[in-house]
Amino acid sequence: MLALAFSPAGNRLSVDALIRRFRARRAGSPEVDKSESDLAMWPLRLLHVLLAMTYFSTGATKLLVGGLQWMNGYTLQFAIFKNAISRAAFPPLGLWMAQHFTLCILVSIGTILFETFFFVSLFLPRLAPFFFGGGVLFHVMLYLTSGHPFFEHMLLNSTLLICYDPVRFNTQWQRITGLFRFRTATPSMPEVT
Repeated sequence: MLALAFSPAGNRLSVDALIRRFRARRAGSPEVDKSESDLAMWPLRLLHVLLAMTYFSTGATKLLVGGLQWMNGYTLQFAIFKNAISRAAFPPLGLWMAQHFTLCILVSIGTILFETFFFVSLFLPRLAPFFFGGGVLFHVMLYLTSGHPFFEHMLLNSTLLICYDPVRFNTQWQRITGLFRFRTATPSMPEVT
């Protein structure tokens, strides 16, 4: 949030911009569009870097402290059993997953791979949406199986998934708003010659 205060995001997404557009429409003057700026993306880029550092540090810590034993399946089974039993709201999915040893091994390996290689999305921006979507799913599954409330990570990954590529976002936004626009088409009259 602090980074947004130092970006030109207020030119388009703010109460002031909404008031400016409203006054321009009411006065009948053309609206001055200040929606594009090269500096507007730097808070999202910073957020991407911070997420990459966070995920890398957690993955590296798991490998440095637990070594390859962290991926043996038993570690994840124990953690899920402990959390699922202590949190009465989540036992069915957590207990079910903890009973499948092979699944726990695969999820452990997937967790390490996701966390340690999230930084690749910094260098391969075309892959970034897959990492962001994977981050949302990763944290949703953590919440459903163990009850870990990483809602801020879900929100950050969702924000990056939606807004990281402005061209794709504008295209999708035009499609969505186009569905809600009611266009009144006037039938064209045939020309009389």
